[in-house]
Amino acid sequence: MDPSSPASMHPLLLAAARKGNMRELSYLLYGEQPADMMPPEYFLELLAAYTSGTSTTVQAPFPASLLQGVTMEGDTALHVVAANGDSEDFENCADLIHGKDTTFLSKQNTKGDTPLHCAVRAGNSRMVSHLVDLAKRTEGMLDLLRKENCSKETVLHEAVRIGDNRIVKNLLTADPELACFPKEGTSALYLAISLEEYNIVEMLHDESKDKVVSYLGPNGQNALHAAVLRGSVVTRRVLEWKKDLATKVDENGRTPLHFAVGRRKCSQLVLKANTAALYQPDHQGLCPIHVAASVGAADTVAMFVQRCHISSCLLDARGRTFLHVAVEEERCSVVSYVCGKASLAWILNMQDNDGNTALHLAVKAMDLGMVCELVVTREVNLNLTNAKGETPLDTAEYIILPPVSSGCKDWAKDIHHLLKITGGTSGVSRWDHYFNKYENVRGGVVEEAELEAVVLKDQFEAKQAKVLTESTQSLLVGSVLVATATFGAAFAMPGGYRQDDHPNGGTPTLARSDAFAGFMLADATAFIFSTLATAGFMYAGNSKVDLPKREAYFSVSIFFLHASIIIMVAAFWLGMEAVLEPVSPGVVGRILSMVNYYVGFVYSVHYLRKWRLMAKPVWIRKGPVSILWRLLWVVLLIFFIGSIPRLFQLLGRYSLK
Repeated sequence: MDPSSPASMHPLLLAAARKGNMRELSYLLYGEQPADMMPPEYFLELLAAYTSGTSTTVQAPFPASLLQGVTMEGDTALHVVAANGDSEDFENCADLIHGKDTTFLSKQNTKGDTPLHCAVRAGNSRMVSHLVDLAKRTEGMLDLLRKENCSKETVLHEAVRIGDNRIVKNLLTADPELACFPKEGTSALYLAISLEEYNIVEMLHDESKDKVVSYLGPNGQNALHAAVLRGSVVTRRVLEWKKDLATKVDENGRTPLHFAVGRRKCSQLVLKANTAALYQPDHQGLCPIHVAASVGAADTVAMFVQRCHISSCLLDARGRTFLHVAVEEERCSVVSYVCGKASLAWILNMQDNDGNTALHLAVKAMDLGMVCELVVTREVNLNLTNAKGETPLDTAEYIILPPVSSGCKDWAKDIHHLLKITGGTSGVSRWDHYFNKYENVRGGVVEEAELEAVVLKDQFEAKQAKVLTESTQSLLVGSVLVATATFGAAFAMPGGYRQDDHPNGGTPTLARSDAFAGFMLADATAFIFSTLATAGFMYAGNSKVDLPKREAYFSVSIFFLHASIIIMVAAFWLGMEAVLEPVSPGVVGRILSMVNYYVGFVYSVHYLRKWRLMAKPVWIRKGPVSILWRLLWVVLLIFFIGSIPRLFQLLGRYSLK
């Protein structure tokens, strides 16, 4: 132990202080007491054990130095008394300790807390008032009230934190200037606003001398930075008290308006107090309108544009408008607002420092909804090139080219298709240069500036191999289940078998039925397809096979798996048809046909969902004929899947001839 560190507090002294036991504490500090103040026998026995004495009337051990002991947290006996009780007994104990050593009132523990900090934190209002009165007698009250702990907080901060209005009022009555401290650090007012203690907020302002308080907050912020995040009522009050807070910035250069962008009413109040804040960028070059766009606050963006239209062309340090920011953060509400606002059409084709338009960034984000929103707006130019000479179509091309496209979002190829059919073109460059550039990207030979857009070959292959391994595990289970079901169905014939005494004993009873023949063909086809899918998934999941071959096996296996499921449903349909046709041919047939058409619809949901988004931009850019022609293919796909059972039935009928 460090010889300069204080001794540990005596256990009996700590216990007496925690209990507020005046008799025990007096005996420990002053020794022999009058008969009516003597502690109980058990205490004297404990004390004798600690001092190795034999008499029950021993003196307290080293009374002069006993109070110098502290707890592990550095608390003195007065800290312990102040924190553990609020009755007259505890007040008497505090008087006893203070009478022994008046300096204890201002001593701090390892966290810098005085006994008054501890009393306030515990909510002991009587003890707080008592300690303040003790400080008045030594003319050290102001120093005690304003003393800061290691967190640079006074006792007023502790009162605010526990939300005790009475203690706050008592402290301000004792020192009307207390809310002005600390001079550096978080103020009590900022803390009260953050904790939404609005009664205390009013009290701090109204009870302070000349209604002067500190508005400081952490990291260079002020009370208005906190107020705008808590609502318009407290924001309005803070602005009434000190309007110039709206012009102050924190250590990152952000004004309260930067903080207020998520709350429309607060933004209006702060903007009214300081209109110039709309043009004030932070240290990253972001103006409030950029921040509003990044959080998707479309109504706030609209308010900024309405109040000052020129704010829509403000650029950040990367040369981005608020539309660029909204697209990068995938805030579709802001993009929709800009596309629907004719007066903002001029920013739709603005380019950032890299030459990217909003459409370039939407393609990079692979967000089909945002791309459709931009493409449907005729003012958007589909073929502007960025600093790399790439149009949005080129950007989409890089994304979907294998192997870079592997693992990309589902919409990547749809975005490429949309741009192509709506008039998007590639940049002005030779195709051999284009593919040379792609090969460089594929092999990892790229410029440093391009590293953010691609994945190096070895890193990508490791990631893609992991994706393939994990994907094949679940799909392999599905293909095996289909193979097992179709294999079993081939030997569990619908309608059963003929008896052994029949001329064709052991053969299926429905062997001459068209539906049964179709069932057998469909079941066999589904079994073959699922078996091929199973074998393909096994190769795709084998790490010893080259990655391009694994990808090829995986893609082909997916096709066979989907086809086997559809054909298995057709086999079920035909089996039920073969069994039930003699008794209810009409109803059963129609019900099963509906089921199969429903399967066709399910397999077409992706196309329907895609064209729900893409229909409008294609209609606007290419006219109704183009979209109707493409939707016709979706209808034909559903019709074809729904007709598969009938096709197998026709094949079965032909095979019986």
